[in-house]
Amino acid sequence: MDNSIAYELYLYTIDAYKRLVSILPLDERLARFDSRCFSKIGELELGDEAFAAVSVRLMLQRKYFVRGKDLFLRGLLKSADQDFATSKDVIEPLLDSLDALNSQSVEFAFGDGKVVDGAFANVEDVMYGVLMHADITRAENLVSVPERMRLVALAPYIAGREYVLLQFSEFLHSAGIKPLSRKEEASATVSFESKGACRQVENSPFWRNLRGRDLGDEDAEKIVHQASRDDLEIAATVLRFKEALSRRPLDLNELNSLVARETICRWDNYLQAAELLEGDYGMSALVMYQEDGSALAKLLPNVREPFLIEGPQLIEGGHDIVLVKRSGIWKIWAMRWLFSSSVDGRLFIGGQCIFLS
Repeated sequence: MDNSIAYELYLYTIDAYKRLVSILPLDERLARFDSRCFSKIGELELGDEAFAAVSVRLMLQRKYFVRGKDLFLRGLLKSADQDFATSKDVIEPLLDSLDALNSQSVEFAFGDGKVVDGAFANVEDVMYGVLMHADITRAENLVSVPERMRLVALAPYIAGREYVLLQFSEFLHSAGIKPLSRKEEASATVSFESKGACRQVENSPFWRNLRGRDLGDEDAEKIVHQASRDDLEIAATVLRFKEALSRRPLDLNELNSLVARETICRWDNYLQAAELLEGDYGMSALVMYQEDGSALAKLLPNVREPFLIEGPQLIEGGHDIVLVKRSGIWKIWAMRWLFSSSVDGRLFIGGQCIFLS
């Protein structure tokens, strides 16, 4: 693997590492325990929380300490030492820290006379005996030592490795490396109950992963003609709103006339809304009416031509436009950006059929 890709992958995995361990903090007293702290061992909390904090870290750290793997930490550190001009003051101390951790004297002696020396070797017993595998020999080693003794002995080693991992991630960030990110030009989708449906959305290529199909103008018009009067009024209001946001300078009087009077102050100068709705947007022909009397109209970006979605699917992005009726006229109440949303049997129309910027 190219080093630049390995660094991006490392940062991506470390982001996940930090998210998980933040939920399971490791007690600082346990993380720093050593032979000089024996008199305070009774103060340590060594219950399920400590067990979970240590175990999760062990499993997450494994990929960084398996020789020959893409994210083998020592290999990454040595590569970084060659790849970055500013590395010397950071990388060498981290390599020294790893060496110091692995040279610590920790020895487990079992009732059968067997001895396992070194923190790394004893960590491997935990990994392969109970956490990631169920090797009988290693499991027998584990049951020979009380769990609390094992936690006290290994937690500082695990905390030390974590420190090196996080310091290296900070170095990569400071060097301008960014985590691995999505580079595809099409939206990711998750489909449910649509195994037999085809992916035939071609005229709006960003949505080609959806199970659905392109529609011609006649087919789209037939579906639109089945819409209710409220559906059409809502579509017209959303269309006017989007078109008004696309013009410069913004006409605040026109925009204020389209939103509910009591929400005008929330829209400020409408610039944020205008930025969010830049580009090609299509509107779903399916309007969702809520129990409180409001309505939701869904907008998707990158809709160039009409298409029909078949079956329930999860997608990322888009906006819900919330509308309310005031004196018999539909007004826009709010606009919500959707990190993820569901679509099911919806017709998204672009071009000149209903709506496209």
